[in-house]
Amino acid sequence: MGGESYETRLKLAPPTETVGSAGEAVDMGQLAAEVMQWTPQQTVNHSAMYSAVSHLVPGGSLMSRGGGVVSSQLSPNTRDQLYHHQLAVNELLRHFWACFPILNPQLEEKAQRMSSCLRDYSEKLGAPSADSSLPDSQITSHLLSCIHTALHKYQIWQKRRTKT
Repeated sequence: MGGESYETRLKLAPPTETVGSAGEAVDMGQLAAEVMQWTPQQTVNHSAMYSAVSHLVPGGSLMSRGGGVVSSQLSPNTRDQLYHHQLAVNELLRHFWACFPILNPQLEEKAQRMSSCLRDYSEKLGAPSADSSLPDSQITSHLLSCIHTALHKYQIWQKRRTKT
């Protein structure tokens, strides 16, 4: 590595032109150049950044897993249920991640309570319910993945705490 700068060692894929969410062409090379030269005082072209982010979100062209359920294929009741589950999981995760780093007994207690709530919600979300119109776990897999990631982090923290 010697005297090479980080930018010299970084190898970018060849820039390609894609179509953004609004149908306009996005020069990925130009966007990459803007991002590489970005400093906290500068802003990146808004439309180009919006287009790039739209490709990176779940359901975007760069994040497609294939075979996913499209929102338009869901009934309004199912969409509403999914929306409320998403809000609930996001709120639980927001409170959970706010506990880290755990530096005092209050945060430790809150992290324990939130991990318990996440575990309970995970069971509720993963278990089929007679009154739920949510299809199989295909739709809820992202929510469950986020919950399991948080619970895994908590387990790692608990193991480290017991070792010290």
